[in-house]
Amino acid sequence: MKHNSLMVPRRASWCILAGAVLAATAQAGPVDTDSEHELVVYSVKRYGEWYDLSQTPPMEPRTLKWKDNLKLKPSTDPYQDFFKYLRPGAHIESAHFENEQVTVDQMVSEGEDHRDRGWSESDLVFFLGHNTQIKPQWINSIGSWEPVSGVLSHVIRPEGGGSFSVITRLLSGWQTAKIEPWTTWGTAADPYRYHRNTITDASLSNAYAIFYAHNPLTSVLIGEDFPRTGGMWETENYRTGGQDYRQNTNTLGPETEWVIAHGCNAVTVASENGQHPLELGVNAWRKSWSGLHMALGHYKPVNGYALPDLKPLAMSLRAGNNIKDAYFDAHTDSDSSFGHQSVIAASPVSCCSYEPAGLVCPTIGCGDYLSNDQWKANEMSDLEAGEYYFATEWVVEKL
Repeated sequence: MKHNSLMVPRRASWCILAGAVLAATAQAGPVDTDSEHELVVYSVKRYGEWYDLSQTPPMEPRTLKWKDNLKLKPSTDPYQDFFKYLRPGAHIESAHFENEQVTVDQMVSEGEDHRDRGWSESDLVFFLGHNTQIKPQWINSIGSWEPVSGVLSHVIRPEGGGSFSVITRLLSGWQTAKIEPWTTWGTAADPYRYHRNTITDASLSNAYAIFYAHNPLTSVLIGEDFPRTGGMWETENYRTGGQDYRQNTNTLGPETEWVIAHGCNAVTVASENGQHPLELGVNAWRKSWSGLHMALGHYKPVNGYALPDLKPLAMSLRAGNNIKDAYFDAHTDSDSSFGHQSVIAASPVSCCSYEPAGLVCPTIGCGDYLSNDQWKANEMSDLEAGEYYFATEWVVEKL
């Protein structure tokens, strides 16, 4: 691992060999026209409600938000300032969605205008809301929902005395629970159930990145959805467990070039304290990597109150600054969010500062997207089909 004393806190970088032929169509990046600056923003601050059976019987089911709501200022909400300043004026080629609009169907849509634009037809995807990875890296507990069945009994006593009766109902649904330790999540011990396909095979080498939708118990799952190998894949917009599902064939490429997973840890490239590289993020994103340049976000969750103002990021991108630097530097405006930024980028050659067994690490031509990729007048092409590397970089929190 290479540590660079370029700023405080430290930035660290690492590389991983792709290990497989990743098909990517050579295509010119976006130029300075509206049709080539297609932005889609998703901002989920309020989540749908679901019946919780954890207290039944004898109590009636209660309704709870299936994920905790987020409190944001307009300046930290990408639906507000970021979209306004990066795409000023009216543009049918770009779109922003919030709260109940952010569904699985909408995110996997192949739409191309402001009414139904999805991930796969957008140059830049910005997602703010709960997001994470499985299999997780930290050994602590996490709240979850799990299926349950139970019996609810009511005792009816007649007015004025007399015999009473008991009415019994069989309940089947979901209850709140706790996964402990968290590292079992996504395995057979604690399956991941918020998707059309139940996940039981998550591991460090077979990871997934999760983007929770507004509708209860639903998500987009990088590493399962948008498979780089193509073919048919299925998603659910509602957690019915039945035949209400969608069939998809689109991929994240060649159109999609950047994804920003803001606020939580869907881009986990380092250990919790930032001292050691971790391949969890790469092993999730590589399964859906089909022309992407970079995935940016955090390797450790950032509290909503600590998220940075996003106008500086939007203005920096419009000015033509490097995308990775613009995102990392936007966090330095707020001491409370100074740290945890991370990025995964494709690279034509290795970015290793040492030579591991069986892998040659060139010293030039490394990390072109990390150094040069721009939103404005970008002319960087996608990588040709073939083996390529993933470069990672992250910021270590001030101690």
